[in-house]
Amino acid sequence: MPVPFLDPSLTPFFTTFLFVFAVVYGALGTAGVFKEKGVNIIIALAFALFAATYPPLVSALQQFLPIAAGIIVVLFFFLLIKKVFSGKKNEGQQAQLFDSLPLAIGLGIGLLLVGILLPDFANYLPHGLSLENALWLIAVIVVLALFLAFYRHKEPKE
Repeated sequence: MPVPFLDPSLTPFFTTFLFVFAVVYGALGTAGVFKEKGVNIIIALAFALFAATYPPLVSALQQFLPIAAGIIVVLFFFLLIKKVFSGKKNEGQQAQLFDSLPLAIGLGIGLLLVGILLPDFANYLPHGLSLENALWLIAVIVVLALFLAFYRHKEPKE
């Protein structure tokens, strides 16, 4: 059912605006470059307006936005798990790193889900990238993330 107040021909521009605004505003907020939220909003609005008026970006985002949304959901899930299992900061000390086991289990389950669900999204893959190559690329990224997580894991001092 279409949204009655939004013309279907404007939907690609609207979704591009929202996506670019959310990404830029989130990046500025996370980086903490500007202390004022209003400055972050104005910069994100400027980037989003320019992005929405650039037709090649609009068409590219329309093609890859479903994949990007899925990736963002997965990243949000992993960051949520990291936040739940992270240690608390002690006075004058660095925060304890989170336990790597939940991350490893989550990544393994995520890789299995990607392997099961990726054939449904095969039409969204970039031209020239086969389904098998995409799975290998995802598996290499997961293995590298696991090695990085295990490498950064420090044993607690007694």
